[in-house]
Amino acid sequence: MKKSILAATLVLALIITGCGTKDSKDSRDSSGINNAEGVTATSSVDSDTASIENDLLYLDKNNFKNNYVKFSLDKESAYANLFISNGTTIVFPNWDDNNNISIIDDSIKEGTINTSGIKDFVNYPTYSLTVINNVAYFADGSNKNSLSKIDLENKSYSPVVIDSNAKNIIGDNEIVYFINAKKNNILQSYDTVNNTYNTVCFDNVGTYFVNGNSIIYQNKSDKSKLYKINIDGTEKEQLTDFSVDSFAKYNDNNIIAINSGDNNNLYMIDLENLDTKRLALMNGENLKESQGKLYFIDVNNARHLSTLEIDNSGEEPKVEFTDVSKEGVNDYYATDKGVFIQRAADVNNGFILLKNN
Repeated sequence: MKKSILAATLVLALIITGCGTKDSKDSRDSSGINNAEGVTATSSVDSDTASIENDLLYLDKNNFKNNYVKFSLDKESAYANLFISNGTTIVFPNWDDNNNISIIDDSIKEGTINTSGIKDFVNYPTYSLTVINNVAYFADGSNKNSLSKIDLENKSYSPVVIDSNAKNIIGDNEIVYFINAKKNNILQSYDTVNNTYNTVCFDNVGTYFVNGNSIIYQNKSDKSKLYKINIDGTEKEQLTDFSVDSFAKYNDNNIIAINSGDNNNLYMIDLENLDTKRLALMNGENLKESQGKLYFIDVNNARHLSTLEIDNSGEEPKVEFTDVSKEGVNDYYATDKGVFIQRAADVNNGFILLKNN
């Protein structure tokens, strides 16, 4: 008799447990969670645990937003460039002459840039430079790429930051910014008025641009995510939880970026709250802003240089791409005089100028 009562109790317990499992599954289904057929009680517990873990992962990934201090962009961004407008001339490293700093008139026509059009030059090779007040600040290839300067009029030369191995040089408001490859790619600045230099950022900095009081940069110390820091080294902030290939100002309150963690598709970052949105499938590289236009290399279109325009008039943004180069491009530099492209088909022939329309 006792055995019968015990068996009945066990059966009742199993029935109650089974009903509880079914009710839980029905509740999740009604709330929009899709479950595969034949899910067991054990699997339901695992699913709940996974859901909690996903929630915690989401919170952890977005934790950087908690202390975010809103900022905005207020002018056209300054990028590293090999072709620097200087009055009525353009200063650049002439690959046709051992990369010596050379000068051409800005009235040049479209076509290949070569030595025949050179107006003047100085016998210092470089691969990165800028010009401020007719003085070229450059990575001196004859002196271990130390940041140096030369007056383009009287040709007086002097080293500026010894043993710096400077690269990605940008000039903005009488300040020279550069990455010091000798010190694990930290970002430094040189004041051309006071002749002093400072370290702006101790991260391993990749691509960056300067915009007003802000520097937006690819932080290679944190999986190439997008960061911002002030030009004086204060208010460093993380802007994305994904890695970026390149990025540009879209407007005062938005940055667009190529998400290298999502097949190089195009995303927008809202500087109001750091919310992100995918705008387009594109597989792009080397996104830049210049003269009110957004340029990038369209990998899906045989690496043509293209522009993009974003239409926000509808419920969902639409992105339109337009060919610029009509041929494959390895690299390019956009200026107020036009776009200088390095053709993929003939890298030994230097750069070609495409005039702005």
